[in-house]
This record gives sequence, structure tokens and C-alpha cells, in this order.
Amino acid sequence: MKTNKKTILISWFIGLGSGLFVSGIILTLLFYTANNKIDPIEDESTEISFKNDSNIEKKIEKANNKVEQAVKKEEKEEDKGTVVIDIDSKATAKDITRILLEHKVIDNYDDFIAYIVSKDAERKLIHGKKEFPLNADNETVFKILMEYK
Repeated sequence: MKTNKKTILISWFIGLGSGLFVSGIILTLLFYTANNKIDPIEDESTEISFKNDSNIEKKIEKANNKVEQAVKKEEKEEDKGTVVIDIDSKATAKDITRILLEHKVIDNYDDFIAYIVSKDAERKLIHGKKEFPLNADNETVFKILMEYK
């Protein structure tokens, strides 16, 4: 039986794909089992201490950071006011974000640009006169920018 180059190439790709698939499954299983092993050491008391205290400290630090961010967000909400901005029809998403940052509607340029990109709306923002709350979250500002008025 004579095989042509196309058949050989297809067989090679099927073999390569199968090998990658099986390797991916094996690596996923190994990674999952390696990360889920916590070896507790029980003290005489009812408390459990872990051998890897640095991970616990990192988790506690992350939790503390989240609490601090929530407190800051509540403080921002107390300072709420509104500002009316007339967005020019030729303004790009970057221009609009810069204007919003200047008027203290948002507090981080890069985060808001990333949010717009994640919604695939760089060219879908609605121009015109809009009223924004000061220090608003990205979702609120985005919803206002997507409204026709």
C-alpha cells in the first residue's frame, strides 16, 4: 500500500496532538495532587499548625488587603458627588478614560482601560453629555458610557 505525503502528515499531527493531550492530562493531575497536599501537625491543644506557615501568612495578608480596600471603597462612597462631562464625538476610549481620571470619576487609568477592553467595547462607548458619580467603580462608569441620553 502506497502512502502519500498528506496521509503521513495527517498521521503525524494526530500522533502529536494525542501525545500533547495525554501529557496535559498527566501534568494537570500531577500539579493538582502536588498543590493539594497540606501536611498538618496537631499540637496537644485543638489548634492545628501547618508546616508551611509562609502560605498562611500570605493568605492572611491578602485578606487584610481586601479588608483595607473595602474600607477605602466605603470612604470613597461617603465622598460621593457627581460631575457632568460632555464627551466629544471624536474622543477615543483612551481620551475618555483620561478625562474621567482628570475629573476624579475613576481612580486608575490602566484598570479602566483593561475593563473596557475586557468588555470588547473600545469603539462602542456612547458620546455626549453624561453625569458620573465621583470615585465610581469601573462597572458603574462603563454602564453610564454605554447609555444613550
